[in-house]
Amino acid sequence: MSFGRNSYDWRIGVNIERMRKERLERAKKQMKEKDLDAMILLDLANVRYTTSTATPPWMIRVPGWRYAVVTRDQIPLLYEHGDIKYTMLEEAPWLEGNIKSAIVWLRGSTGVWPETIAKRWAEDIKEEIKARGQLNGRIGMDVHDFYAVQGLKSVGITPVDAQTAMVDARKIKTEDEIECLRIACAISEAVFNEVAKQIRPGVTERELVGYGSKVAWALGADDNIGFTVTSGHYGWPNFKFHTDRMVRPNEVVNYDIGGLAWNGYLADWYRVFSCGPPSQRMKDYYKRTYDWLYAAIRKIKPGATTDQLAAEWPDSTKEWGYKSEWEAIANQWGHGIGLSLYEPPNVSRAFSFEFPQKIEENMTFSVETQDGRPHDGGTRIEEMIRVTSGGYEILSKWPSDEMTVLPLTN
Repeated sequence: MSFGRNSYDWRIGVNIERMRKERLERAKKQMKEKDLDAMILLDLANVRYTTSTATPPWMIRVPGWRYAVVTRDQIPLLYEHGDIKYTMLEEAPWLEGNIKSAIVWLRGSTGVWPETIAKRWAEDIKEEIKARGQLNGRIGMDVHDFYAVQGLKSVGITPVDAQTAMVDARKIKTEDEIECLRIACAISEAVFNEVAKQIRPGVTERELVGYGSKVAWALGADDNIGFTVTSGHYGWPNFKFHTDRMVRPNEVVNYDIGGLAWNGYLADWYRVFSCGPPSQRMKDYYKRTYDWLYAAIRKIKPGATTDQLAAEWPDSTKEWGYKSEWEAIANQWGHGIGLSLYEPPNVSRAFSFEFPQKIEENMTFSVETQDGRPHDGGTRIEEMIRVTSGGYEILSKWPSDEMTVLPLTN
């Protein structure tokens, strides 16, 4: 991390103005390449990327409660939820007043009510696109909600795909986006430090989530999708959640920073802790997990393809007796990371051999592997990576060459 979290008169820090400008430029470049004259964006990561505005975390999980319209040559139009609009009018001067209150319907509702509201929503969007001179152009939409599509069709707009344009805009990170990811990783390291202090016989998985969350919020996290903590037999198959299970002596604890955000940019990586000396079986699981992980990571460089990484991982049907690679989809994979947890590139034995993706400089992604056996437990390691001109940079700095072994009594 080259900068601290803040900017001063004597230090640039993360250059927010530059990041706003470059992100919108990349989105509009992709619009031109994909022959889109306007985009209706419901995916909250896409809305943030193009408008540089944030929203309360509870709203992030509800696509369509705030949305944006982006055209090639004008300032984006943000539709904000309710009277939050008035806050955004003050807080986002770069939008120059292009903010309206959203027209929304409750997702999961059916019948005449959402259908009617969706038509009003579409009529309003149509008028705004018309005012921007793009009504006769190609209009894309990223999240094709059923009622939204029906509403647009009812007013004469048949939306095409805009998600591909936004994915392609976001897959290569700017200098400032990468710095945001480094800061998110630095906060994560402080979380791991606190967790290491708290792991002891009797502490519960849920308590460890709480200890980590307190540190994350105190250090400036602005979202936390959720930490995964698995101990004992929950380590295999990895439950990918947390329970009230108590940690016992000599057990392994897998801790996942599963979506801690700073300035919207997410950290996602695993580390493994042992409450006292681990068994030889756990040491063996860990070594295989690490070897598989770094065999793939060492393949990372511009021009490499995702199938080359996936080829370094074991056949799940032979290694664990699974019926197909889809059963092991989350056991060994790679996924791009930025304003959302899952962006290109994507790495998995389930699809990368058939659909390889090219790795490019300044892509950022998480790569993870695991090993174990049912009722025995297991280990899981994950690293966050930036692709450099000649290879890769590890963004996640807590050591991973060995699991972190803690005293039995903390």
